[in-house]
Amino acid sequence: MNPEFSGSDSWVLLATGLAARNRGARLAEVIAAGDAVNHAIFTLAELRRGFAKLIAAGYLRVEGGRFYLIESAREAVDQATKRGFARGFEPIGRFLGVQSRSWDPPTFEDPRWRFPDLSEEAYSAAVGEYTAEPQRVLDGM
Repeated sequence: MNPEFSGSDSWVLLATGLAARNRGARLAEVIAAGDAVNHAIFTLAELRRGFAKLIAAGYLRVEGGRFYLIESAREAVDQATKRGFARGFEPIGRFLGVQSRSWDPPTFEDPRWRFPDLSEEAYSAAVGEYTAEPQRVLDGM
């Protein structure tokens, strides 16, 4: 099944790409990059749905607890953010084929797109790590 991407999926891809670069990103780093880009913290549903869709489309892989973008997605993020992080949404949306600037509701868990590897406990721990020491997490990226 090919995913139909939304604006929140663009946010997940953009944040993951900024956090991962060539070395992969931990979940706390993806959350930190998402906050830096959109001034908000991802919900668990947004991350699960976005990760599942990006993996299904072949843009993302997870290895050893780190998130990696494949080369074409990483290049798209690099191109999209050349003039600043906030300007990256539109080009990433085009890359993913987002039809509109629609956003899925943040709490919507789509049963077609599940990412069971991300538990509530892991999500809470990553958010806690980032909110307790944001600068340390950002410095690690």
